[in-house]
Amino acid sequence: MEPLQRYAYAVEEYSSRRLSYPSDVEAAFTGVSNILAEDMRSVFTFGLPHRDLAQSLLWTAAGRVVQRKSSPEYPSWSWMGWIGPVTYASPGLVRFYDKIFNFSALVHFYV
Repeated sequence: MEPLQRYAYAVEEYSSRRLSYPSDVEAAFTGVSNILAEDMRSVFTFGLPHRDLAQSLLWTAAGRVVQRKSSPEYPSWSWMGWIGPVTYASPGLVRFYDKIFNFSALVHFYV
């Protein structure tokens, strides 16, 4: 399984769980992101890897989601900004979009 696929799977699994304290979403995902960071050779912000930021923004709700109201506030473009299950397009579709749009050449993020 490719690192981006492992990331998508982890987010899908993690987002479908209930936290005792919803405001702990980032702290709770840190353990997962620390492991993924090595394989992905990336740092994470709001649960999204910098190196594959464009692809990691391709999540969508997989059920009922509500915007997370917590401190700190999480941006709406991050899956961490929402309570409820999320999913990613199939990894093949993500690679397809990357080939067509060449995210790495078209999009430069400064985080």
